[in-house]
Amino acid sequence: MRREVSSGQSSLRSKSSVASLGTESSWSKEAIEVTVESGEPINFGTVVPGVYRSSYPQEADYPFIKKLGLKTIVTLVDKAFPETFLPFMETNGIKHCHIVMEGTKKQTIPVKTMSTILEVIHDKRNHPLLIHCNQGRHRTGCVVAITRKLQNWKSDRILEEYKSYAHPKIRDGDVEYISAFQVTDLQHLGLVPLSETAAAAIHAVHPRPRPIRLYAVAALIILVFITLWTSVPPHQRHLHERAPLGL
Repeated sequence: MRREVSSGQSSLRSKSSVASLGTESSWSKEAIEVTVESGEPINFGTVVPGVYRSSYPQEADYPFIKKLGLKTIVTLVDKAFPETFLPFMETNGIKHCHIVMEGTKKQTIPVKTMSTILEVIHDKRNHPLLIHCNQGRHRTGCVVAITRKLQNWKSDRILEEYKSYAHPKIRDGDVEYISAFQVTDLQHLGLVPLSETAAAAIHAVHPRPRPIRLYAVAALIILVFITLWTSVPPHQRHLHERAPLGL
């Protein structure tokens, strides 16, 4: 179930895990960096430039979140919104997309639900975007894991990232879901994998401008030609036009 409102919601805080976006060959346990920054929600991290993940934001996290310049916050849990959450989003012009995902502890995530979430995340018009659940572990972890599958990450790398955020409450059901999920089930959506580079993300949102310089040069040449032609006396123009060939 998906609900959209023009403002926002809430959460917890503490440490924040940031996944390194290194190359496949360099990926290892050491590639997961755990950082602590004042004001970050629990389990805050960058999925790709312009797409972030976290636990449910608390009021104390708002100054940090505001710095992200978000356009969209995606909430995956069905709970009463904290009193300050919707006003915070409305004040900062953040669209709230509420897509209810049932807990993954006792059931798997329906393909339809995952598809709806991924469509929102992969629509660059929604970026910068923050996706969150309660603790930023299981629901969010599964969504990010499927996003990684679309990016063609290797399975061990995907699970390493999931476990780094879910620790110490790694769910076998989540691991099985992630491992068994087939991206072919999403082909009908035509999703373009998220880019892991900041430059690519910027170019995708802000396409290159037209070659204005080339147009300006062409216009200048035409202007010079017209100026020179109008400076020639009319009788000389007539001579130039009728000058015999070879003379």
